Parts: sequence; structure tokens; C-alpha cells
Amino acid sequence: MAEVIQHSRPPSFGREHVLAASVAAVVSVVLHIGMGYLAMQVNLQLTGRGGGQLPPRKYNAVQLGAVEVEPDVQEQILTALRSVGGDSVVPAAEAVDEIGVSPEEVITEPPALEADETVTMAEPTPVPMQEEWTPQHQAIMAVENTAVGDVLPGLERRVIPNIERVENAPDVILPGSETRVAAAGGAKGVPVVAPTTGGAVVARIVGGMDKPDEFVPEPVDEDVAPGGPQELFEETPEEVTNVEPIERVLTARVETYTTMRDFKYGYFKLEVERAGQELLPVRPKDIILVQDSSASMSEQRLYFCREGLRRSLAHIGPADRFNIARFADHTETCFDGWVTKTPETLEKAEAYINAMKAEGYTDLFASMQDLLKLETIPGRPVVAFVITDGLANKGLTDNTAIIGEFSRHNKGQISVFTMGTFPQANRYLIDLLSYCNKGYVNVISKGRWDIPDSAEAVMQGISRPVLADLRLQFAADSSCEVYPQQVSNLYLDRPLILYGRYRRGQSKLLFQAVGQAGETSCDLIFELPLDGKASKVNDKSLRQQWAKQKIYHLIGEYARTRDQAALLELRRTARTYNEDIPYKKSLF
Repeated sequence: MAEVIQHSRPPSFGREHVLAASVAAVVSVVLHIGMGYLAMQVNLQLTGRGGGQLPPRKYNAVQLGAVEVEPDVQEQILTALRSVGGDSVVPAAEAVDEIGVSPEEVITEPPALEADETVTMAEPTPVPMQEEWTPQHQAIMAVENTAVGDVLPGLERRVIPNIERVENAPDVILPGSETRVAAAGGAKGVPVVAPTTGGAVVARIVGGMDKPDEFVPEPVDEDVAPGGPQELFEETPEEVTNVEPIERVLTARVETYTTMRDFKYGYFKLEVERAGQELLPVRPKDIILVQDSSASMSEQRLYFCREGLRRSLAHIGPADRFNIARFADHTETCFDGWVTKTPETLEKAEAYINAMKAEGYTDLFASMQDLLKLETIPGRPVVAFVITDGLANKGLTDNTAIIGEFSRHNKGQISVFTMGTFPQANRYLIDLLSYCNKGYVNVISKGRWDIPDSAEAVMQGISRPVLADLRLQFAADSSCEVYPQQVSNLYLDRPLILYGRYRRGQSKLLFQAVGQAGETSCDLIFELPLDGKASKVNDKSLRQQWAKQKIYHLIGEYARTRDQAALLELRRTARTYNEDIPYKKSLF
């Protein structure tokens, strides 16, 4: 009988595997939890508490050792470097000369005329007069409304029937010729006229209402119309007017700016200056240097002001007249009146400047009023250069009142240029005092040591006037609004700049410039384009500069009139153009 052998697992085999699997699972969970915890710790350290970056790691420096190179290798390297950066490199200037191509001579120089070439110009000939008379040419002077009684002995009224006007017929025609007179003589209702020996024609109506068509020529005395109408073109400008045209002595340039933000208006910058030195020479002037010597100036600033005054004397011309004044609670002058520049007057002026001391109160208004007592000559510019801190503490101390009162009495007669002696000077007073009186202001922005240079710079800009009492008049139908409205004298070293606004669609800028060059009155009509032919610039500051100039104008208008409407317009302009109102605390 066969023996059957059975193999069987021990009873504990399944339990052992289950236990091992459980242990492995627990270990796995513990490991994952530990790894997650470590990962969180690493992340926190990387980002830092506030989410910042890790601090940079520190690395130890590694010292490189020297590399030995064979001598022949070193020689090869040096040779290669010499061939690259040595003398073989051609300098840039020489390379340009070598590769540059000279322009053809015909481009830079006009060709010479051949020997047989001649240039001829035909003399102008008078336009031939029409021999055939046409009824479209009429010259009728009619009085339709009675202004004087008819019954006047020797001046009885002569009447002709009302003649209908011919459409498009000229109002004024040239005199007729003998042929035209003969041709028109037999026509019914046509006035018969006869030329005089000089070519002038005079017609006289005879008869009454019953014979309106009968006319006879009236002889004209040679003394009445000597030489005929051609003499009208032989008159000189001096015989017609005392105003001299200056279209060749002044130049004007205009730049325009438009923006999609403003569909209604465009803006322009107008710059006027003289065309040449020989055409409009420098004119003599009267200048007074006015120094504030009150205690508020302090001796430290007055010391540099005295140096600035001494430098200013050097910019007074030999044909100028000058004087020097100082003021505190009252005004004193160096000379009794205007004097010319001589060694004696310069010596006295410098001694007067050196004796100035900072003392007393500041009565600025009374000192400015004394300037109005100066003698003036028509056509001769008068300039006052006032150096002050503007801190008025005696007499009239209201800044707006000082500006308005002096400007009303001055009426632009004296050009006032001011200089503030330190950054905290009364800018409102000295700035508007200059703006309203054809001048400008210069305020020291750093320290008192800049006073002499600034004073000399102001004198250089105003030392050479070429046109006084300059006025700009714009066409009555123009929509232009230009500032400043009271323009300064024209100086050689300082062009005249104005800013204007015009309605979009206006094609040209038409204005008249009138000024005095000594005893000569000068006149000029400018016609500048504002449309596509104008010089357009992409400079939005033109728009803002116009707004600033209008704001200054309105401040000056309020100072002169105290009209509240000026302040309302001032606020509206500032709001429309997003501009700050200067000196707001002094106005509102």
C-alpha cells in the first residue's frame, strides 16, 4: 500500500504575513508624515517668515594657480595681438576722408557764363489803355440825403437823375483818353469829359432837371493838377505820412499747435525781432538803477548788491542818460537829473554806491511813485532796474494796491525790471510790478553771492533797445486772443515773444506793429499763416504758456480795477487749462 505524504503549512504562517504587512504600512505612514514635515520645514526656511528670499549662500574663494606658458607660445600670442590692435588699424577720421565722395562742383558753385552769353531784362512798359469805351466803367459821386438847406446864394444844388449801378463795375477808374472822349461824345446820356494837358479829367453838370444829359468840359488850371495822375506814383512816403514802413527791419515767426483735446481752438507762439543791425540800430535810452537799502536787506546782501550796481554801470552806453537812486523810508538820488556817462559822473556814481548802508523801513510805493517825476523824451525808452526784497513795511503796504496804483499812473511809460535778492523775496509784488509795466522779474534762487552775476545779466538784456513804445494791433475781425497785451520795448538781445489763441479754421494771423525808433515812427503789417503752411510743432507747452499769460493778465487787471469778474475769469481759465493760480493767498 502506497504511503501518501501530505505537506501542510504551519498554523502560524498567515498571521506572520499579516503582521509584517501591518508593520510595513505603519512604517510607510510614519515615513510619509516625516517627509511631509521635513518638506514643510525646508519650504519655510526657503521663503522666510515674511515670504522673503533665502539669504545668499557663502562660497569659499578658490585661488587659481599660475599657468606656465612656453616662451615661443607667448611670442606667438603677442604677435597676434599686435597684428589685431597695432598700426594696421586706420583711424576713423582718415577712413571717412578716404571713402567720402566730394560733391560735384556744379552742385556747390553755379556754372560760369560763357563769353557770348548776355543777360537782358526788358524795361517795363506802361499798360496800353483801352481805346473802346464801355459803359461798365462808372465814376459817380452822389449825395442822396439832404443835410444842408437848398437856399444858399451861389451854392444852388444841382441835381441829376438817379442812375442804376452796373453790377461788378469798379468804383474808381483811371482818367479817359481823347479817343474815348470823342467816342463817347455823341452818345445820349453819357457825360462828355476832356483830358487836360496833364491827363486829369474833370466833368461839370450844366442845366437843370429838364436837360440832364447836357454836359460840357470844364477847363482845369495847370496849378490844380500839375503833371497828371502819374505824379501820384512819384510821391515819396515822407510826403504822404511820417510813419516809416519797417517790413525790412523786423522779422516775425509763428509756431502753431493743435490738439484733439481742444476742437475749438489752436495756439501759437509769435516771436518778433529785428532783421539786421544796419537796418534798425540801437537807440539811446534813459536808465535809473534803484537799490533797496532798508534794514531788511541786511548788510550781507547789500554788499553783493553794491557789486552788482558797479557792474551794471559798465553796460550803460555812451549816448545813454542815467541816474542812481536808493530808497528805504524815503528816496535819494545820486544826481539831480539825468546825466551822461563821463569819467566824472562814473566816479561820483561809484562813490554813491559804496556809501549805501542797510538801515530804515521800506516804503516801496513812495519810491516807485518818485520815478514818475523823471523827465522823459518822446520816442526814447525809459527803464528802471529795481533791486529789492519787496518787503514793504511802511506807507502803502498792500501788495495788490501798490501794483495797481503804480501801473495806473505809469501807463507803460517806464519799463520796470525787478530783481529779488533772495528766494524768500516778495515774488507777488515784484513779479506783477514788472509784468504790468513792460518788464520781467529775476529772483535769486540760491544765495546772495549770485546777486552780481544776475544783475549784470539783466543789464545785458536791456542795454540795447532798438524800438520803443511798441504796440501790436490785431485785425478787428480776428478771433485771436494774444498775451501779454502790453508788450515791452524791443531789445537787440531779447526777442519779443507772445502767445495767442485762435479759432480752428482761421487761415492767417494779421496784425500791425507800430513803434518809435528815436524820432521816427515805424509801422509794419504782418500776415502770417496759421493753416497748413504754418510751422506746426508738437509742443503742448504753447497751450499752457498761453493759459499762464492770460492768468497773469487777469491778475494784473484785478490789481488795477479790483473787478471781481477778473477773478471769476481767472478761476475759470485755471480750471479749463488745469493750471495753478500763482499767488493765490494774495488774491483770495
